[in-house]
Amino acid sequence: MIEEEFYKLKIFDKVGINQLKRKFPNQLTSILLWYKSDRYNKIQNYKSFLTNKLKQMTKDGEHICLNNEQLYGLFQWW
Repeated sequence: MIEEEFYKLKIFDKVGINQLKRKFPNQLTSILLWYKSDRYNKIQNYKSFLTNKLKQMTKDGEHICLNNEQLYGLFQWW
């Protein structure tokens, strides 16, 4: 697993940290470093920002909702 895949799985796909540790036991050190990094926090904060903004937006009176894949695609574009 590479760092970008970790962020996608943990933040956008909402895979638990313990599940990631079990799935990738040979990368425990990297997983913990990525999980505690400033970059992780920035991506998490940006996802929360996007999610909140989307909740505020409406189209034809309906809230705009993106699934995790679409939200990740928007994040990659940004």
